[in-house]
Amino acid sequence: MAKRILSVSYDPPLLKSRELVLRQAGYEVVSATSLAEVAAACTHSDFDFAVIGHSIPRQHQEEIAAKLRERCPMACIVGLQLLVSEQLPFADLTVSSHDPAGLVEQLQRFKPRPGKTGRG
Repeated sequence: MAKRILSVSYDPPLLKSRELVLRQAGYEVVSATSLAEVAAACTHSDFDFAVIGHSIPRQHQEEIAAKLRERCPMACIVGLQLLVSEQLPFADLTVSSHDPAGLVEQLQRFKPRPGKTGRG
């Protein structure tokens, strides 16, 4: 079964291009452009990963991450940054937003932390 990803961004063109890259890599992708869409998606489905885009202001990223931890506790939260100089505090994994192939590679190599087994 393909891994499922919830991709979140305030920038529709970036969201669409990320969705295409992830689908080509074999992932099932649901896209969201707001906290309300994130909550609705988590109500109807489980996700292995939730990718939070760099176009979202940090405070909103943290709100989205908190909602994800509440509604989709098994999802690995991936924070995208323009420059990856440090781990984002709300994210399980921080990846450069400028490297789509690197994002796919990181997702494929990611091992969940103990007690967070994911769906598969």
